Amino acid sequence: MNKKLGAEVNTKIANELSARLSEVNSTFTAKLVRNNNELNKKLIGEITKINSLNASIDALQNGLIQYYAIARRNQSVETDKQSVSNHSEASSGKEMCLHVVMEIHELGGNIKKVMVQGFYERNIKKKDGYISTLDDIGLWLDSKLSVNNNASNANNNAE
Repeated sequence: MNKKLGAEVNTKIANELSARLSEVNSTFTAKLVRNNNELNKKLIGEITKINSLNASIDALQNGLIQYYAIARRNQSVETDKQSVSNHSEASSGKEMCLHVVMEIHELGGNIKKVMVQGFYERNIKKKDGYISTLDDIGLWLDSKLSVNNNASNANNNAE
């Protein structure tokens, strides 16, 4: 009988302990899920802010690039040629060409400095006569800006 009573006590203790552990586990799990959900909401909010800032930065950069391209295109080709010829030092011309090369690379183009220097020295035959290679560069820049702006607008609309 002593063994039977001991077994009953042990069973009751084990059942009570199991019930209490289950309650603790349920409470802990519920709090953990609630905290996880709150942190996820905060993280999503921060990601949204960052994406918004990135979109604003992209829009500003595209605006600056477009403004520069339009301003550059509006300068006459003769003025460009005259300003190059006025630079008596070769290093100034090389620096200017290197600057143009870097801007074209930033827009996804591939060109060498020697080629840019050649643009200031010759014209290319087109359908309706001669057109300056600088005009070709301006048209290429405009097309890149248009593609970049369309992609940016599509990304903004998708969000």
